[in-house]
Amino acid sequence: MEIGKTLKIFRHTVGMRQAELSRLTDVSVNYISMVENGRREPSIKFIKRAADVFNIPAGAFFWNVDEFSKSDDAEFANVANSLQELYWSIIKSRLSKFNSTSSETHEEK
Repeated sequence: MEIGKTLKIFRHTVGMRQAELSRLTDVSVNYISMVENGRREPSIKFIKRAADVFNIPAGAFFWNVDEFSKSDDAEFANVANSLQELYWSIIKSRLSKFNSTSSETHEEK
């Protein structure tokens, strides 16, 4: 999975618009659009900022289990698929926590 596609999945999962992510990460909406559509590679600085916004590890943007699950080794592919399920359940849990803390933060403002 490409970093831009992963970013878009995370952003959609928490119901965030590009404009809000732009404001929170201090980059332009155009930059986010270009990253999400694969027309630009994100900087490490941006990845760190986005990870902080979503409260997830920066490494989450680099997880590419699809390559592992295509292995000719069936046992390895099964382990990769299990890891992918576990990984995404953890990320979804972290992102759902974002939703609840984000709404609390917005209510305080």
